[in-house]
Amino acid sequence: MALTLLEQSLIDNARTHQEALAAHYPKHQAGQSNDDDHSEYLMHSGALTDLVSLTHHKSGLSEEASEQMRQIEAENIATFKLHFPVEAPPQHVDFRFPDGHTESVDVSKHERILELGGFAPKV
Repeated sequence: MALTLLEQSLIDNARTHQEALAAHYPKHQAGQSNDDDHSEYLMHSGALTDLVSLTHHKSGLSEEASEQMRQIEAENIATFKLHFPVEAPPQHVDFRFPDGHTESVDVSKHERILELGGFAPKV
């Protein structure tokens, strides 16, 4: 199914905001941004967030248009993480085993949810 003119306009606007944000990140990272740059950042970030939010509920966007918007959002997130990598601090959880011994696990290193099964967190 072909995109409507409105859908293409929304996608083009989202792409414009994403590109402006991508240009802002290295400038901010280098400490070369000022108050006007920050205002521009907030405007582009808010506009992109608003446009992408149309994909999270029944807004009338086709699945194809929603997918393109989600791709733009993913590109923005990836670009942001490239310039501002965040390392999660260790988050240790102690687990008590049936025999009574405990082990500490750094759950910040795991992307999936731990299935505890017969184990119970130490309280």
